[in-house]
Amino acid sequence: MIEEGIPNFPKGAYDFADFSEVSYYAQKKKNRCIDLMGRLHYHKESQPKTVVQKNGDIRNTHLRDIYIMNEREELMRITLWGGTINAIDEAIQAQKDGQTSIVIVTSLLCDIFEGTYYAKSTGATKVILNDYEFPEVQEFAKDIEKLDVSNTGNRKSIEEIIHMVDGESSK
Repeated sequence: MIEEGIPNFPKGAYDFADFSEVSYYAQKKKNRCIDLMGRLHYHKESQPKTVVQKNGDIRNTHLRDIYIMNEREELMRITLWGGTINAIDEAIQAQKDGQTSIVIVTSLLCDIFEGTYYAKSTGATKVILNDYEFPEVQEFAKDIEKLDVSNTGNRKSIEEIIHMVDGESSK
């Protein structure tokens, strides 16, 4: 019998990998999926792509690269394919509005392209945005807030930097 309204029933269970593990999974565990979490740092626009499948069928789809940043300010490229490319739109808009978006991307495969390790979506990939019900997201939000606070005192405008460089070179 299923009880209605079970309190504190988890939405899902994720095992977030460290960005440093992506190379290991790409080399040793090619068919094993991982979950990643980070702050949306950068994205590319959606691009049409024609894919030739292993059976020779040709399929038209879209891809979009996003880059997420962890608490150590390391970047990870994630290539979203097909239906997952639009799942990030809300985070992109929030970024344009000056807000931080914490992105969870699940069921990713790891690969290497032109010497760079990256993660790519699968048919099972889910994109979850700013879900603070996960303790890992709460802790990550605190970590990046500390990072943001520690970096704010060092920010300079381009004009200030040019003035500093010009001032030192004229001495």
